[in-house]
Amino acid sequence: MALSLGMAFSKDDLEQMVREADIDGNGEIDFEEFKTILEKTSNSAGTSKGFGALALRKKNAGPPMKWRMDKTGPGVTVNGAVASCAAGGKGYSAQLLDVLCSAAGYDAASALIECTTISKGSFIGIVGSNFQPTAWDTAFDTSKHAAAVGTDGEVFRKCQKLSPLIRLSTVSSGCSLSLSVNMQDQELTITVLDKEQQIVSAVTVEHLPVEVCFAVCFAPSEEAQSVRVLGSSSEKTGKKTTKTFGKDTWDDDNIQVLSSFSKGAGAEAEVAATMM
Repeated sequence: MALSLGMAFSKDDLEQMVREADIDGNGEIDFEEFKTILEKTSNSAGTSKGFGALALRKKNAGPPMKWRMDKTGPGVTVNGAVASCAAGGKGYSAQLLDVLCSAAGYDAASALIECTTISKGSFIGIVGSNFQPTAWDTAFDTSKHAAAVGTDGEVFRKCQKLSPLIRLSTVSSGCSLSLSVNMQDQELTITVLDKEQQIVSAVTVEHLPVEVCFAVCFAPSEEAQSVRVLGSSSEKTGKKTTKTFGKDTWDDDNIQVLSSFSKGAGAEAEVAATMM
């Protein structure tokens, strides 16, 4: 269930979740125990830990994420959950997922992306809604509107490499990345999982733009590359933040305003289409 929601947990975390819900201690969660934990957490929107958080995300999850067909870099093709980049490309190729996250809309979201085949120099992370390269060919480490990890484990935000202490393990073919955003705190957590879906390393990137979506950027390569969405989820938690959201400091023109999403789902879709 966790992987289908795009969420990554350590073995210890998962065992603790089972213990939390397993009232009779038999190592399994039966229907009555599942119902009890749901009743216990149903009134605590925005729960961020434990089995209750997982159950609430499953209960409240929005539609699964899909690769956008209108935001496709050179040589990229989309087939269901798979985004592929042809071999022999001369430049970078960006591809975006379709759920736009903000504190006023889907404020908690996760995606688990399998790097089926990925070449050196590629990136996976988030882009702000003002990421609009003409040919969708901008490398994420050169964009002021992206935060991402490269295949060498280096983490970038707004063209800047983060501290040497903020580094992930190498991202290679066969591993997976779990991306999780908390828009109320404007934080992105990137987790690298090995081929057995066990956590290898994780970092948290702070100070995100006010609206983001998950994205991949394929580097030029003599080999074809592909990534696949294994699971995803998005949630409107109803959690209130103590932060004050003003102009988006990631937006050079400061035209992105959070209040654009205050008119309901129709306006949200219209603004998203305009900005993206």
